[in-house]
Amino acid sequence: MRTGAIITMLICLAACSPKDEEEKRAPGISHVIETYGKTSDDIFQVSRMVELETTSESLIAFPFDLCVSGEEIFVASRNSEIKVFNLEGKFRRSIGRLGDGPGEYRSVASLFPHGITDIGIYDWSNLRLTVFSREGEYRMSAVLGMPGMEGVRSVLFIDGHYYIHAPSSPAQNYHIVRMDSNFAVSGSYVKAERRYAGYQDRFLFNGGIVPDRVRGCIYEADSYFHGIRSIKLETGAVTELEFEPPSFYVPLPDLATPTSMEEAMSLFQTGTNVYDIFLVAGHYVMLEYHLSLGQGRVKVVYLLYDLNSGRCLAVPAGKAHPSYADGDHLYALIYNTGDSRQEHSMASNPTLIVYTLSPGNL
Repeated sequence: MRTGAIITMLICLAACSPKDEEEKRAPGISHVIETYGKTSDDIFQVSRMVELETTSESLIAFPFDLCVSGEEIFVASRNSEIKVFNLEGKFRRSIGRLGDGPGEYRSVASLFPHGITDIGIYDWSNLRLTVFSREGEYRMSAVLGMPGMEGVRSVLFIDGHYYIHAPSSPAQNYHIVRMDSNFAVSGSYVKAERRYAGYQDRFLFNGGIVPDRVRGCIYEADSYFHGIRSIKLETGAVTELEFEPPSFYVPLPDLATPTSMEEAMSLFQTGTNVYDIFLVAGHYVMLEYHLSLGQGRVKVVYLLYDLNSGRCLAVPAGKAHPSYADGDHLYALIYNTGDSRQEHSMASNPTLIVYTLSPGNL
């Protein structure tokens, strides 16, 4: 899941589907109920605000990923070690250090719980996965030499296996790769659409994977599909959680042949991007769609899929903009200053906002 400060790229707003399309709806496939007049602020209720302690040792510089594990908050940021706080906001320690050697990292793409006692880090600059104890003791690291590792969005560790979400390639035509504890590939899931190979070649790849231990599966979403896939851990069976594309969804144009970064980016920004995925309140899978409004402006819309009923709701983002979920709650890091300039925001640490989901408010 990922993941902290958002690097957005994307998309254009489409007109609503014609009403007569409703008559063609396949039986058993959910229709997305699109909510107007309300925002995510109506359903993401603030349950806790935790001011992270600011000291010269604990200062966070531009956070871009976080995870919550064992009653502690782990934050990865630019040009800074991983900082650890308790759920009262008190600074506890730093983990690792910047660099290119064992036990070091340069650009953290994914922070993830590694069992009960450890924390995992994937560094896309060094293509390296590193494990520390939660107390900061270096355990091990390994360079992942497979194609597409520069584009990894999220990593999970479940029952002794790593699940890595990455762009596909001709050598590895899947979006999810499973590795055992020795980093040998032991499975591949969610076969990629080759017509989007040009985007994947340029690592224009968003989405992610999240675990659902209760149901024994993980959920996957990516830039090239409007919906959600479920992958059973025991069998590897892939199932689409079916619902119609929302009215605003615009598929990406085909780009099977790799091209320049400029051309790929230009085309990528003409479609709707599924940017992230979360599991919240135990039975809602949530997608974060990005819609381009032009001139660098982006509109965020959240989709909630109820695993119990198959009901789908879509609601525009308000001020609430979570970036991590632990299966129950949503989390976000927000700076208190109203000054948008980064150098002012970096003078103090952000506040951790903990949200609970209240879809009954829609």
